Amino acid sequence: MLLMAAVITVGVYVAKRDAQRDAERKYEFNIIQSMIKDVALYQEEIENWGYQVSAVMPDEEPEDEALQYYYRNYHQPILVLTDADSSSHTRLLGNLLILEPYMHTLRQGLADQGRTIPAILQKAIDPLWDYLEGKKEVSDFQDFANNLYAAALDYNVGEEITEEQAEFSRNFVDIPWGKTCEWQILTWLSALLMEVVATCDGRLDFEEFEEYEQEIDFSEMDEMLNMLADASIELTGMPLQSNKAADVMNAWEQVSQTSLFRQVIEHIQNGLKAALSAVPEQYPALREEYRQYTILPEEYAAKLLEI
Repeated sequence: MLLMAAVITVGVYVAKRDAQRDAERKYEFNIIQSMIKDVALYQEEIENWGYQVSAVMPDEEPEDEALQYYYRNYHQPILVLTDADSSSHTRLLGNLLILEPYMHTLRQGLADQGRTIPAILQKAIDPLWDYLEGKKEVSDFQDFANNLYAAALDYNVGEEITEEQAEFSRNFVDIPWGKTCEWQILTWLSALLMEVVATCDGRLDFEEFEEYEQEIDFSEMDEMLNMLADASIELTGMPLQSNKAADVMNAWEQVSQTSLFRQVIEHIQNGLKAALSAVPEQYPALREEYRQYTILPEEYAAKLLEI
């Protein structure tokens, strides 16, 4: 009976979660479509960020396989952003200039609890900076990258890993189970490390990276932003009538107008713009500068870790 109750409870939760995600996707889709209708109004600003912007209309079947998916399923205009003058180094730098403030906010919150930032996070971010600055080759950290990615998989999806990888996790991953922000940062760093290894033809233990032809992406940044949007609802005391998708989306819309969430967006925009304009000689200075920034004001750091 208890097992059946648990199954029913999980089933209800999954249904609610899926409904919420569908509503979120529809909301984001509608925003993109409204931008496409007036793409000329956004063109100059987006190109100033370092991108070329265009739209694929319903009667223009795209060649790119990923775009074909949206074409087949939605048959709606698709907004396409491409780098005007970018590289894997620029994309990696953009990720790091957001990660450093996020880690500093974590550092402040942990200090309030009498803890220090897990050593594994610093060990994971340092090789990425050293690679950018030309101090390390991929061969110097490819084993570490594979083992760290295995630890993240084990935590996030319960992936079966080797005994060697499990030993690495036991010996080096000093993050308590269930610490959301800490594991989110570790997952982000492990993905970046593996993307760098893959794009440089390093050693890979995971099939998903063996034919990796993409540029370094920003998918984990999107996960962070979604988490901070949820956290901001509670941090700002935004009324949330229920966990129904419509109520959550309404709270998201309201929280996006708050000064707190606007500060988060501003920090992200500033980091990405700095990455687009930076030259390699500036990387060490940016590394030190962004370690001093935070993704949230300090007074919210401890509260973030409690959510």
